[in-house]
Amino acid sequence: STQSRSSAASDVYKRQDNMMLRLVTFDSGLSEVHGFKPLSECHEDDYKGCLDVGGATALYDATYNGVRSVIGYGRQLSGQDYDANAAVFVITDGMDNASAVTRTMVSESLADSVQSEDLESVLSVLIGVNTGTPEHGSAGAKPTLVEQTAYPGHESADASPALVGHQSKAPS
Repeated sequence: STQSRSSAASDVYKRQDNMMLRLVTFDSGLSEVHGFKPLSECHEDDYKGCLDVGGATALYDATYNGVRSVIGYGRQLSGQDYDANAAVFVITDGMDNASAVTRTMVSESLADSVQSEDLESVLSVLIGVNTGTPEHGSAGAKPTLVEQTAYPGHESADASPALVGHQSKAPS
């Protein structure tokens, strides 16, 4: 019915009002463009020139930072009686070659996010852009985070080249 469609569309817009975005760029170091900000206040033109592609890749540092930030923000929201879900998207053009953080630390952080009482669900996605070409690294190279990180409840973390891991808590 038209009324049901209208109601469903209204629900989508209400959820959009509650979506937050935090943007961090990385090469050999991390730089927060902005902290958690309502999606409705994020405009494409605000991000022109914010990426400076090139140099080393602190992939594990960036992933760890993103996961720890959603855990912390989820804790803040939970303390104010809000339910929170999280999605961490990491977009990279290369393999890790500059992190202080290890793969194990990233894996443990993802496990912490899933087990946290402060987040209802966590989705983490690794997107490799221009990987596997000689001009962007060694031939056939792919980001290794997917291949070498294990997650609780996952038999194999390398089932999909883009999906790092997804966990939802079982209903209580």
